[in-house]
Amino acid sequence: MAELVARPLLSALLNPLVNKLTSEVKEFFKGKDAILKLVKELKTLLSSADLLLTDAEEKLIKDPRVRKWLDDLKDVIYDADDLVYKIDNEAQRNKMKGSFTSKALMRLVSSTPLTSFDKTIKAEIEETLEKLKLLLDNKDLGLERVKNHKLPERVCAPSLEENDIYGRDNEKEEIIKLLLSDETTGGDKLSVIPIVGMGGIGKTTLAQLVYKDERVNKTFNTKVWITMGDDKVDCMKVMKLIIEKVTCRKCEIEEPYDLQEEVKKALRGKKFLFVVDDVWDEDPSKWDVLNNCFISGLHGSRIIVTTRSTVVASIMKTESTYQLGRINEVAGWKLFAKHASLVVDSNDYLDLKQIGEKIVDKCKGLPLAIKSMGLLVREK
Repeated sequence: MAELVARPLLSALLNPLVNKLTSEVKEFFKGKDAILKLVKELKTLLSSADLLLTDAEEKLIKDPRVRKWLDDLKDVIYDADDLVYKIDNEAQRNKMKGSFTSKALMRLVSSTPLTSFDKTIKAEIEETLEKLKLLLDNKDLGLERVKNHKLPERVCAPSLEENDIYGRDNEKEEIIKLLLSDETTGGDKLSVIPIVGMGGIGKTTLAQLVYKDERVNKTFNTKVWITMGDDKVDCMKVMKLIIEKVTCRKCEIEEPYDLQEEVKKALRGKKFLFVVDDVWDEDPSKWDVLNNCFISGLHGSRIIVTTRSTVVASIMKTESTYQLGRINEVAGWKLFAKHASLVVDSNDYLDLKQIGEKIVDKCKGLPLAIKSMGLLVREK
């Protein structure tokens, strides 16, 4: 059973972890070169570890030492993930207290003194780096880096029904409460609710759950779902898509100014809900262009943005950022059992349940990893 949990689970954890080290963590420690150097090294070593996973998977069954190496690597990845989680929490705490330095000021400061949190986290990063270096320097196993190994491309998220989703009832109600509230930030007609979390945590799933709710359908007379998924936002493409979905007519306007005016016209007099899914682009000028079009809607219009980046969330100029956490063990088991097709009245159910619970525990509340492992078990 350990063979099933090797590369799929570790890759599912590594990819979002490396992305966070590249974006949010790097942004949080801006101006603190001593920590930034360690973060860069950690990102590089984790990427190197990912390249070894394909070869490790092939040698796993024949060499028991590789299994031990993968277990040790998993523990180090969890350590690194815990570090990022602590940094995320500190960033949110600082934001709530208002104790942050503006980007403009940061550009004028070549070096920023380390806080007590910085010093503690620096020591923990150094400890994690040492463990990772020892694993990667283990030449006795003869593991080779497979440079052409690529993670699967992101595909369109499947349309899910509520009975397919586990452990998100509270989160759903909290988001809906924000949507139905009459309050908007700073008296604006439009407010944005970013759902922020690591890859595979279930941001898109939660957004779907909210989007299909009957209370939401009754509140908003216009709803549009927009999937981004690329590193860069194409404003022209987004505006055309909105026009076509709202008016049910094909848009062939190519002049940017005319296109913005057409979006304003299409949204005028409408109370709308947009879901902008999987946003990566951190360019604030693009959001300014889109936001300028959206403000023609009625008071109470809302936008839900799903993103891995706290920088993207801050660009949206909203106070209602929703940080999505992992699902609990009970929900994790239900999700795993569904996708593994475990039959409750089977004679083997209790034995399989014990094995399955161990797999779910290794997935650490990450829904995408739990679902992937369940599907792998079902294939066996």
